[in-house]
Amino acid sequence: MTIATDNTDPTAQKSRRNRKSRRSQKPPRCRRCRQRTTKSYVGPMNPVGNAGRPYYKCEPCGTFACFGDKRGIHASNLPCDCPGSKASRVHLTGPGRINTGALFYKCARGRCGFWEWKCNAYGDQEYYLGDILAPEEMAKLGF
Repeated sequence: MTIATDNTDPTAQKSRRNRKSRRSQKPPRCRRCRQRTTKSYVGPMNPVGNAGRPYYKCEPCGTFACFGDKRGIHASNLPCDCPGSKASRVHLTGPGRINTGALFYKCARGRCGFWEWKCNAYGDQEYYLGDILAPEEMAKLGF
């Protein structure tokens, strides 16, 4: 009688997974000055439903890198220019900006320069014209 055994050490597999997840938790580098970014949280008075969201910002040059959550990242989003064609994140332009309420795609991890307006099947730019809601409600809308 032959007994099949799995020679892989389950603790070694778990260790490799943990190393990989720790690597992905490193703050991204700033695309402008290549310094490590710092994790912060959006203030409570944010006018576009982002209150309390984690984000990464470069302190030396003041550049916003990316949000530190999964909100707005969908498999159906356009891929960014990162190796492996990762899904981008949908963003919403805030009040007082050019094209207030316009939706756009941006690299979700802040590593490449991908940025593009979100358009419908006819090539028309898409807008969110509803009320700005609490962050969890905005997340339910997909951005």
